[in-house]
Amino acid sequence: MAKKNTPSKSAGAGNKKASGTTARKPTDEEISQKAHEIYLERVAKGEPGNPDSDWQQALDILQS
Repeated sequence: MAKKNTPSKSAGAGNKKASGTTARKPTDEEISQKAHEIYLERVAKGEPGNPDSDWQQALDILQS
């Protein structure tokens, strides 16, 4: 009995944003640079925070 060919999902099908564009994961260097910018702004304003929250905020910004 012959095996039926079924269409397969494309490799990036699960990585697409709602707009239809493929999401690109930011590099650690990009996240680090953005986190440093966030840190500098936060310190200049006298706001509390820590490196982990700066990193997470940078990651959220870069992935949006």
